[in-house]
Amino acid sequence: MNHNSKQFAAWFFAFGLSGAIFGGGNYWLEHRLHAKSSHPSDTEHATAEHATAEHATAEHATAEHATAEHATAEHATAEHATAEHATAEHATAEHATAEHATAEHATGSVKASSAPSEKSPSAHDEHKSEWTYGKLDANGPANWGDLAQNFSVCEKGLEQSPIDIRQAKYSAQAPKISWHYGTAKIEIENNGHTIQSKLLGGDNHITVDGEKYTLAQFHFHSPSEHRLSGVPSDLELHFVHKNATGKLAVIGLMIDEKSGTENKNFKPIWDILPRDLHTKAAGSLDMKLVNLLPKDRDYFHYKGSLTTPPCSEGVRWFVLQEPLRMSSGQVEMYSSIFQGTTNRPVQPVNGRDILTNKPPLLAH
Repeated sequence: MNHNSKQFAAWFFAFGLSGAIFGGGNYWLEHRLHAKSSHPSDTEHATAEHATAEHATAEHATAEHATAEHATAEHATAEHATAEHATAEHATAEHATAEHATAEHATGSVKASSAPSEKSPSAHDEHKSEWTYGKLDANGPANWGDLAQNFSVCEKGLEQSPIDIRQAKYSAQAPKISWHYGTAKIEIENNGHTIQSKLLGGDNHITVDGEKYTLAQFHFHSPSEHRLSGVPSDLELHFVHKNATGKLAVIGLMIDEKSGTENKNFKPIWDILPRDLHTKAAGSLDMKLVNLLPKDRDYFHYKGSLTTPPCSEGVRWFVLQEPLRMSSGQVEMYSSIFQGTTNRPVQPVNGRDILTNKPPLLAH
């Protein structure tokens, strides 16, 4: 090979090797760039994964936060609702307590005012304690036993009056009553519960099996307190007697309305009936007491009590079987004074014997 040929070959070899190297390098570089563009580096991949994880975590955290907020909101709502319910219950409880306190205060007022004004029950006087006949009143008959300590028998007593008289038994040993009524001077008073006629003197009395009971006063109830086989009368008159030891015997007399039939025997009393509560009729009145009784004086008898507080027991009751009659106007005149009933409801019999002195009719 000549000199030119060697020089060309050397140049060719160098040029080719450089091209190869350059081409190979360019190929490697292109391949690397392609790999980098198609497959991020580990760092970039990790960063992307980390970013994705952070994003996921963020979303998860956001979701949890939202859930937590929702739960918190629900919890708050629940707490709020519970609080409102509790407040409502508390308010209701306070309202109930206030009502109870008011009731206690009212009862306390009644108790405080009733005790000092009590009268001796031996006279069967209409007591001026704060009690009423109103069936729904706080100090009405259903609550008499709570109004004062000495009224407790009104609730706890087992021989209370009045009663519904049914199936009375004839007894030859029924008490024997003798009447010793004459003319009496009476004072008439409206004591807030009834019209009461107090005897101012004289010796009007009955004897029960020979024992003397002196008439102290008589008064009325509207409608009747006792019932006969479930049927009440329009009025009931009570003649109250006591013996030497203060024991009571009360005669109950039924009065029925009969239109157009004025009872003239009661007219002197009706002419001066004091209509205002806690007032007395002017002056006194002379009455022939026997005229206030029916001709037939057969009776029902049982052991009972006062029909007004303190409801003391041990009273001998005799309820006459024959009623008296009054006109509609007379019954209305009396009933209108008190603007309501003035009778105690009937009480349980509790197995007491109800006797009659009237023999049964014999079958023919």
